[in-house]
Amino acid sequence: MVGLAGAALLVAAGTMAALANFVPWPVAAGMGALSGAAGMTGGVQLQRRAARQSREAAWAATVSAGPVDRTTNGFGGESILGLLLPEYRIVPYSVRHQLPLRELLRWSDGGGKIAEPVLCVDGHPGCGKTRLLVEFAEQVSARCGWVRPGRGEAAVVAALALGCPAVLLVDDADTRDDVPALLAALGKATESTVRVVIAARTSQWWLTVRAGLPAHALTGLPYRAQLTVAPIVSDAQNQRQVFEQALRYFTPEGATLPATILTPQNPPPSILLMHTAAALVSEQRQHAAVDLNTVVADVFAHERTLWQRSIGQAGLAEVPAATLNEALLLAALVGAVDEPTAVRLLGCLPTLTGPSRAETCRRVADWLRALYPQRFPDWLAPHLPAVLIEQHAASSVANSHALASALAVATSADDARARRVFTSIGRARTHSPHADDALAAIIDAAPYPMAKAAITTTAVTGLPLDYVLAASLAKAAKILTTPQLQDLYRLVPERAQPYLLAATAITLLRLYLNHDTVDLNHPDTLDVRHNLAGVLSAQARYDEAATEFRSVLAAEAEVIGPDHPDTLATRHNLAGVLSDQGLYDEAADEYRSVLATQAEVLGTDHPDTLHTRHNLARVLSNKGCYDEAADEYRSVLATRAQVLGPDHPVTLGTRNNLAGVLFRQGHDDEAAIEFRSMLATQAEVLGLDHPDTLATRHNLAHVLSNKGRHDEAADEYRSVLATRAEVLGSDHRDTLHTRHNLAGVLFRQGRHDEAAIEFRSVLAGQAEVLGPNHPDTLHTRHNLAHVLSDQGRHDEAAIEFRSVLAGQAEVLGPNHPDTLHTRHNLAHVLSDQGRHDEAAIEFRSVLAGQAEVLGPNHPDTLHTRHSLAHVLSDQGRHDEAAIEFRSVLATQAEVLGTDHPDTLHTRHNLAHALSNQGRHDQAAIDFRSMLTTQAEVLGTGHPEPVKNRRDMSLMDEQARTNPLPPRKNQQPEESRQAEHDGTA
Repeated sequence: MVGLAGAALLVAAGTMAALANFVPWPVAAGMGALSGAAGMTGGVQLQRRAARQSREAAWAATVSAGPVDRTTNGFGGESILGLLLPEYRIVPYSVRHQLPLRELLRWSDGGGKIAEPVLCVDGHPGCGKTRLLVEFAEQVSARCGWVRPGRGEAAVVAALALGCPAVLLVDDADTRDDVPALLAALGKATESTVRVVIAARTSQWWLTVRAGLPAHALTGLPYRAQLTVAPIVSDAQNQRQVFEQALRYFTPEGATLPATILTPQNPPPSILLMHTAAALVSEQRQHAAVDLNTVVADVFAHERTLWQRSIGQAGLAEVPAATLNEALLLAALVGAVDEPTAVRLLGCLPTLTGPSRAETCRRVADWLRALYPQRFPDWLAPHLPAVLIEQHAASSVANSHALASALAVATSADDARARRVFTSIGRARTHSPHADDALAAIIDAAPYPMAKAAITTTAVTGLPLDYVLAASLAKAAKILTTPQLQDLYRLVPERAQPYLLAATAITLLRLYLNHDTVDLNHPDTLDVRHNLAGVLSAQARYDEAATEFRSVLAAEAEVIGPDHPDTLATRHNLAGVLSDQGLYDEAADEYRSVLATQAEVLGTDHPDTLHTRHNLARVLSNKGCYDEAADEYRSVLATRAQVLGPDHPVTLGTRNNLAGVLFRQGHDDEAAIEFRSMLATQAEVLGLDHPDTLATRHNLAHVLSNKGRHDEAADEYRSVLATRAEVLGSDHRDTLHTRHNLAGVLFRQGRHDEAAIEFRSVLAGQAEVLGPNHPDTLHTRHNLAHVLSDQGRHDEAAIEFRSVLAGQAEVLGPNHPDTLHTRHNLAHVLSDQGRHDEAAIEFRSVLAGQAEVLGPNHPDTLHTRHSLAHVLSDQGRHDEAAIEFRSVLATQAEVLGTDHPDTLHTRHNLAHALSNQGRHDQAAIDFRSMLTTQAEVLGTGHPEPVKNRRDMSLMDEQARTNPLPPRKNQQPEESRQAEHDGTA
């Protein structure tokens, strides 16, 4: 519009000039038009230039050219810490990281195996993630910028406005609060050429970030890191080579290399620590031994010697070096947005004293700004190599009450800055022995505000601060008020109470209940006590949970009445704990009692009543009463389908458990049909990635494996595993559960080495996430021992089984079904070792326990009798073995049915016992009859009929040689974790 108006004016001016100067009007008008066109073009160009300058200014305001912002004061100089910053690149880029660099470059051009517009990079501290991004930023063809802290959303807007391919780099993303806003802004762009690289150490924080994003922002986001930067440093020889290479590059050209002896570390150190050691030796020109354990302390001691050259000019000659060191750490860990804030921050240090304290603090702030580069957008926040500052801070805070107190005072009213402190020192736990003491010192200095920050930091980042936090809270019991304890407990996410913040949750609840002002029988307090029992149960501390539930129950019955819904809920949950303890009869009785009252008070169709019936059915299934359990599930299913609808998730959950009972009854085909039918409905109603849908696919894979279709089962498990790892995370309990069962399929396929590797990997994850004595962890160790036994490594298997047995006896009790099951399999190993007498004694002891706990007709009890008969056969006591097999067979036929796989298996071994007695004709008849039934029930291609036909052939050909009867393949038992309760 401006250009058109200008053109019109020029035409008019030309016309007037023609009239005034007697120039022919057409000529003058043409001249005016030409002038107008030139003016219009110039105006448009001016507009475009202004818009381009505006876009470039917005880009420059939100990103920097490198990980360290060179626009801030100070950079490098004589400081070794400055030289170690990635941008200096004194040591050449490692060829061992060329592969991830090439993958990054291919991704930036739209190629390679990574398709998402957001790429996550992770790796151990100091492994070279930032250096990788520095190299990438130099070689990438697109516009590239390092997103300034706090400017994530604005950086995306600025990058989109450029209108050309752009890459945004977010380093140390797990310490930043602007990542969610950045991703949300990126998700709003329908078509974008902007890509984002996010680098962090761990993936736990990423799962939390994803969980908090709106739906539109999740498209194109990875579920986990697609690129992991591997460590460069390895064994002792490699450490010496890496150190010597770095020393050559840090030593000035022409100078002689210092003669040093490096003492390697195990586990190997980070590449950053190696470079730090080399830089320090080169700077000090010392011929001595290099101890990597003291390198961090040594480099900061060297830094303090450099300060002597500048503190005089800064007017700080009278300030002790130790105080300046604390000022550096306080500024680096907390930071300040402007000069007045920086003065107040440094004023938190009690050692900065004097008549003009504020002026001294200002001088220290100015001195630090001149000495080191600062982290944008803070006015004061020295940017130093993260691993070095973390380790030095952990050591300094642990040994300085004044510094710990200053950190607490400086951040007590600023949650974001407090989380920054806990994140930095919490990350030091992986490489500093002083981190826990430092964290405790900070919390102890101001328990309530610091505990709030520590809880939030743990929940978001997944850093293991739980036990340190719980211990500090326990020490502060007399300081914390009940409202403060309640506030702290509310901050603990429910998902974090069983594992991530388990000790903290328990400590907070107990501190509240033990407080002098709390009435233990007040209804609100009873709710807290009920929550405590629930958390104990979620942590598999069943004995403590049962004790707490019983105590609550007694108080509720007196205070609010035995028929109150809250009292019934407590009884219901107590029954659940009894079931977890393996006390199935007590659990069933408790459920039935609760059910009778609920039906009378709430009605038979009330959700709570149906929930109790559902869980009663589960206990009946665990008891081996499959027919009763199936009838109960069907009744609950009919009511839920009528009340809630057939496609409601709770209804589908009941169908899931009914299918599970069908499977236990040996009706594999019916179970598979039911699971597939559910799967079709869940995929439509809930979506393919919903946890319930994945649980059904998981259970279908279990059925396929049991049917002998191991390849299909493995494929299904792998597909579920990939999705669960993406949706829930690789360390989630359900993801580990699927990996556990995939390992079981590998075992069944005869791939024992692969199965052992997978079980060990699962075991490592469970030990870290759930704890070494959690029932899931112990169960995986149990199955690993199974694999060892099948590999012929019986001694190792026996040791592992005994270790598992000790843990189960402590956590679950000596008579828990799982404990008895482990003893059963230990007896099998004794038999495999040829120690048949010991095995028989152990089997009889297990049998007595199972008969008492589970009952004489429970499938597990019958299985132990079956194994005892096997040992009798191994001892040559064939008549006794045959009698025992017949007795087991009669009970199995009655309890499980004549077509159940366990029944058919006993018939198989009875036929072998008959053959060993010399009754070959009768054995052959029984074998043929069994084969006919197996082929009908399992199918002719199932591994069991195939194996048994082979056994039958051997028996026909070698009837008089009395071949050793084949032992039942002791397959790793599938995890007993409930896939889906189907209830709230």
